[in-house]
This record gives sequence, C-alpha cells and structure tokens, in this order.
Amino acid sequence: MADLDGVKLFRPTGNNTKQILYYNIEAIREGVVPDPKIYADDIIVVEESGTKVFFDELSNYIRFFANPFIFF
Repeated sequence: MADLDGVKLFRPTGNNTKQILYYNIEAIREGVVPDPKIYADDIIVVEESGTKVFFDELSNYIRFFANPFIFF
C-alpha cells in the first residue's frame, strides 16, 4: 500500500536539525536514480497511497457482495 513517490528520509545534520531527502522508489528500481546511502541514524518514512488503499478496500467489498458466504 506504499506510495512509491512519497518516500522521505530524515537525516540528522547536527545542532538538532534534520535534512529531509525525497525519493521516488520506482526511479531507483529502474536505475534512473542511484540507490541512496542509508546511515544508522536515518529515519525513513513511506507514505500510504490513498489510491491503492481505496482499490484494495473496494475489491474486498466486491468479493464480499459477490459471495457473502465466503469468509476471508
């Protein structure tokens, strides 16, 4: 359910500040962008894709109404 365009990396830069780096995972997988270096104190946040969640929930409802006697 991840938003592959919404990946953020928070990196400490000193003086209690953080640098925010944004990544597109699809571009990294395709080799368009190099793999980022990840360090011990980095925090990676991956946003949830609203579209993917919507279609996942929609498919669950369709399966339920198509055959309500099947339990997931």
